[in-house]
Amino acid sequence: MRPSLYKQNAWKSRGQSLLEFALLLPAFMFTIAGIFDLSRGVFYYNNLSEAARSAVRYAIVNGENSTSAAGPCPTESSCDCSDATAPNTGAIRSAAVTRTIAMDTSTSALTVTCSWPDQNSAGTYLNSRGKRVSVTLSYVYQPILTSFIPGANITLQGGATSY
Repeated sequence: MRPSLYKQNAWKSRGQSLLEFALLLPAFMFTIAGIFDLSRGVFYYNNLSEAARSAVRYAIVNGENSTSAAGPCPTESSCDCSDATAPNTGAIRSAAVTRTIAMDTSTSALTVTCSWPDQNSAGTYLNSRGKRVSVTLSYVYQPILTSFIPGANITLQGGATSY
């Protein structure tokens, strides 16, 4: 006895559905992973900006008239915040690092740069009332989808300037 035409078509339809699922699943998973990576990148960028605002606030509150003055850099307007030549700039870096969440805060992944762009007539950089302080944070972000590709990192930057 020959199987009915309905049963033959149902069997072919099941095979077709399985093939379509197998072809579309990788594209769907890459799309979901891409959305996840983009969301992580936006989260890290927002995190860097908030940390920069916190570090700038610390630098302003601890100006040169403070008992624990932070900065400025001795010979140029900008320096690494972990520079030992500038007074107490490590505290500015610590203020930034304490505001970062779920990030690698090692010096190779997170760079904190402080700058005091205003000078007096003698050419020294100032950290007093009414003078600007800028803090820039740079973070090397590696998306999950590019973790197997060497050198496919993205550098995110967040910064803040205040008086």
